[in-house]
Amino acid sequence: MTDRIHRQRSCKAFSFLVLVAAARVHGLPPVTRTASSRLSHVVLAFHVKQLDVARINLQSWERVPPCARQLKHQKQNLRRRRLPTLTLYAASDGGAPIQTVLASLDSLWSSSNYKHCFAGATTRHLAIDNAIDNHRDGARLMFENMLAGNVVDKASVVLYMEPDLRPVRPNWLEALERVSAAPGDPFWVKGSVFLGDAALLAATNYLPNMYHINGNALYNVGDKDFVDFYSNRVRPYVERKHGDSVSAYDTDMYEFLMDRANYDYARRVMHMYRYTGAIVNMWHTLYNIDDVLKANADAVLVHGGGGRAVDDGR
Repeated sequence: MTDRIHRQRSCKAFSFLVLVAAARVHGLPPVTRTASSRLSHVVLAFHVKQLDVARINLQSWERVPPCARQLKHQKQNLRRRRLPTLTLYAASDGGAPIQTVLASLDSLWSSSNYKHCFAGATTRHLAIDNAIDNHRDGARLMFENMLAGNVVDKASVVLYMEPDLRPVRPNWLEALERVSAAPGDPFWVKGSVFLGDAALLAATNYLPNMYHINGNALYNVGDKDFVDFYSNRVRPYVERKHGDSVSAYDTDMYEFLMDRANYDYARRVMHMYRYTGAIVNMWHTLYNIDDVLKANADAVLVHGGGGRAVDDGR
């Protein structure tokens, strides 16, 4: 019996290696075992010019807490559970008093009532020249620096959030942990398609704007195949075709996936891009938070736009 089990395992291992080799020969996506999908980090990424918005975001976590209030009988369970790390990630031209900026947010974190929701907090900085300090280039460089491993250590899944991604339901961090670790649901990116005013995109001829997952999303950066896909497929493709992004790094991925020339490759990885109702993208759209919550039963975070979510404390 032992020998038969050993032979079965050897055959499976050999078959796996054959599939990997075949994929490399034909330039297809690598065949890999599913990487861990534990939510390991929350990265709040912002430019120093957005400091006030970042501060308001962190303050809103007092009213809409990331996790349940810590009770004495829960402490033992929290010690067993691997909590995510919060990373405050700022960009500036290098001339700004960046350490003062980060220290002010770290102080806000240190005095918060939600520290027990996280394993701890770290700060990171990226110097970006003012000449390329814009949504297209600056945001892309910040994202790529995170993918390169310069922002988070030993990451699995990262919630990458801009300061205008706001919580709208309490215990939102716990909900995202469940979304990240859903069994049988491997992914590279999980987030929201545009769910705001459709008239804003009525005139666009650039389809990735309509169907892409917004950059405020869950990224499985622990899966090296995803990092390789973006760095060695998507980015070179965009540079060859346009010289630079037409819109942003998040639409770049969908432009690659939607290009007929990439179809044979894209159809094998398309399932790794997943839409989730936990995050709602309301870019440039005025909204009523009650309507958003009614229309999206799983929503815990809303991106962009403007509505009562911004100023009524919910």
